[in-house]
Amino acid sequence: MANWESYLGCLAATETGEPKKVMEAGIVGMDGVVWTGEGSLKKITVDEVKKLVNPNRSLILSGGVTIGGVPCTVVNDRFMDDGTIALKTKKPEPTSPSYFICIEKSKTALVMVKGLDGVHGGQLTKNVMNVASYLSGENL
Repeated sequence: MANWESYLGCLAATETGEPKKVMEAGIVGMDGVVWTGEGSLKKITVDEVKKLVNPNRSLILSGGVTIGGVPCTVVNDRFMDDGTIALKTKKPEPTSPSYFICIEKSKTALVMVKGLDGVHGGQLTKNVMNVASYLSGENL
């Protein structure tokens, strides 16, 4: 079995000289078992994963979703097309920051990152896609 903690570094990596973009990263099996993670992404529940992977997309599009208990709205849902979902956390207070969460499906897992305040979801996709693609190539 792989050392899953090392994947967190891959998910948070930046190019030389670029500022840090990732606050949290995680990988969870499609069955809801957390392989590795940080913060709220490590706290994702089986029921939250079931909702994310359910073919009935109206469940998350109309009611939103929670990730580790953190309420989120769906920004972009292409899960049934290319395996990607973009979420944004809901603000608990009007002055609170909101964070983008990027999720990509491999063959058996969801690869996720949560960006820092001010980091747009598009800035998070490269590493998530690379790790998900690698895992798929390993039949994971």
